[in-house]
Amino acid sequence: MAKAITQIEPPRQDPGEERALSLEQLLQTVVQHQEALSVTMDILGELHRAGILEIAQGLLKNREEVGAIAINQLNQPEAHRMIKNGMAGLQWLGRIDPDQLHSVAQAAENGMEQALEARDGHKPIGLWELARQARDPEVRTSLGMLTRFLQGMGKAVRSQSEDRGERR
Repeated sequence: MAKAITQIEPPRQDPGEERALSLEQLLQTVVQHQEALSVTMDILGELHRAGILEIAQGLLKNREEVGAIAINQLNQPEAHRMIKNGMAGLQWLGRIDPDQLHSVAQAAENGMEQALEARDGHKPIGLWELARQARDPEVRTSLGMLTRFLQGMGKAVRSQSEDRGERR
């Protein structure tokens, strides 16, 4: 009686033919993605010239030691606070209207420029000059803005204190 066939072996190709077929497929892929490969090679060249590839290679070769150091640093209380503060800062920035922030930032920049001009070669102003400048409409506008800022900040501080049961 005949023996049952339990395994079918595919016909074996010559290793040279397999290599030639693989090279042909690789060349087709290279031709198909020529532009992307060219850009990628340019980027790699720039990274190499900047020394970034050597840094990345060093990090990868020493990944266990680098990972241990990174985890050690992240486990420090200061790192936890930094991460929490960073997240709180990003949330705060997300709540601010960009147009309002731009307006206040421009005003602050203008104020800093004038403050630096006054610093260079000018003597400090006296009390009488300070009182006279308090009548200036631009100074009064800024003072009003600052006092409203301080009122809003004080209201929030007082509210937080009351929520914690403290008296101020």
